[in-house]
Amino acid sequence: MRSLSPQSVPGNLTRRKRGAGINLRTGTLALLALIFLAGCSLLPEKVSYNDPRVRKLLKAAERSSECRFAFTPVSHDADMRLEKAAGPYDLMLHVSGATNRTIAFRVDEREIRWIGEQEIYTGPKKYTNVDGTFNEKLTVTFEVESVSGAELNCLNIRYSGDDPRLAGQDDLELETILPILHEWGYDVELIGAPIEGKLIHLGPRQRTRC
Repeated sequence: MRSLSPQSVPGNLTRRKRGAGINLRTGTLALLALIFLAGCSLLPEKVSYNDPRVRKLLKAAERSSECRFAFTPVSHDADMRLEKAAGPYDLMLHVSGATNRTIAFRVDEREIRWIGEQEIYTGPKKYTNVDGTFNEKLTVTFEVESVSGAELNCLNIRYSGDDPRLAGQDDLELETILPILHEWGYDVELIGAPIEGKLIHLGPRQRTRC
């Protein structure tokens, strides 16, 4: 049988082998990069409610309850991810359950400080924009240090969707959206209750809007 030298192999077969080698190297590099990122804690780590690190973060958040009047308690069975970062925040807790939430912290030499929180409530109706079709949502943000770009030291409420009661309004207040959230099926008695499931007074009116 005639043996095939490299010169006698059809060109397209040679190119396929070279392509396969490139794809293999690319996949290997991607896997190594993923392992590197995980090792450096740049990817959020799955954690549980009872993780000592999570308990410390939630206690730090509870100390800021005066600013957290608009947020629900963190559920024990929520899916949680802990992210370490450098930039606007040092630690961020990602919480997925009845709502989707991010809670940002600064870590100083002496303490962990809550610096901001954002909670997203998803509604039943669909709306369409240039990016596609999505469920309507209400996003509630309060930050004492800049994380998302929201105005600081006041409650920011933004609506995405076509509900005429909410669409196009830049000055939504918590009192306005509570009946809507109740319609969506959320337990509004828990909103504003970071401690022991009790409803906390909304506080001075000027603090509830920007």
